[in-house]
Amino acid sequence: MLASFLGYTFRTRSAIDRYGEGFSSFLPSMSDKAQKAIREEIRSWRIQLRVNKSLKDIANMLNSKIQGWIKLKCTQWSGH
Repeated sequence: MLASFLGYTFRTRSAIDRYGEGFSSFLPSMSDKAQKAIREEIRSWRIQLRVNKSLKDIANMLNSKIQGWIKLKCTQWSGH
C-alpha cells in the first residue's frame, strides 16, 4: 500500500521497536516528487561554477538551506 501526502510517501516499512524486535509499520519518507524538487534546486545553484569561492564560503552559503531541509524532511517523524 502506498499513499502520498504533503511531500511524504507513506508505505509499509520495516521498523524496530524499543525492545529491538522487528515489525511492519506504515511509516513516511520523503516522496519521489519532493526528492526531485530538492535535486533540481541544488542543480540550479550551479556550485561547480563557483571556482572563486573557498569550500568554507560555499558551505556557509548553503548550510542554512540544507539544515532546513534536514530538519523538515528527516526529523519531523522521528518522534522528537
